[in-house]
Amino acid sequence: MADIEAGSENGLDHDEGPPTPIINVFIRVRPPADSGQRVQDLLAFGEEDDTTLITIRDPHSHATNALQEYSYAFDRVFQPSVTQAEIQENVGLPMLEHVFDGGMACMLSYGQTNSGKSYTVFGEMGKDAAEDERGVVPRVVEGVFDRIKGEHSGTKVEVTLSMVEVHMDQVRDIFGVQSSPATASRP
Repeated sequence: MADIEAGSENGLDHDEGPPTPIINVFIRVRPPADSGQRVQDLLAFGEEDDTTLITIRDPHSHATNALQEYSYAFDRVFQPSVTQAEIQENVGLPMLEHVFDGGMACMLSYGQTNSGKSYTVFGEMGKDAAEDERGVVPRVVEGVFDRIKGEHSGTKVEVTLSMVEVHMDQVRDIFGVQSSPATASRP
């Protein structure tokens, strides 16, 4: 996940003009696919300065008695126990605030198949999906319209949203082929 953030505590720079864009990189760790493995056996988490470290332990290195570890730093690492609401609070809401302060926001989800990208971005889908399982996009879109309704009632507001998927070097417009970006308006 990547999100645009600027220099203050909540990710927004309230100086004159639109916020200054900065790219933050977040990682969300899903539980191991093998139910016999524990996250603690594969990963270690730590903090250094303003970044979160994740150390990946090679599970096959035990066979050679030479434990191999690889450490990487990110702006934030979300561990497997983190909820969709916590992702929204730390990623979605700062993006929403950035937009309402005059900036733009972009979220990029990248990873291998079955790594949890769609779950994080969209959440559980379907009529039986629990409210707390909604992903970042439905929550942010709802937040946009709630904020417009609360702060801009009676004002005509146009919201433009675009979404693409890149899969196997092919780009697909999620909303279908149109001559202009998909737009939605609410009075």
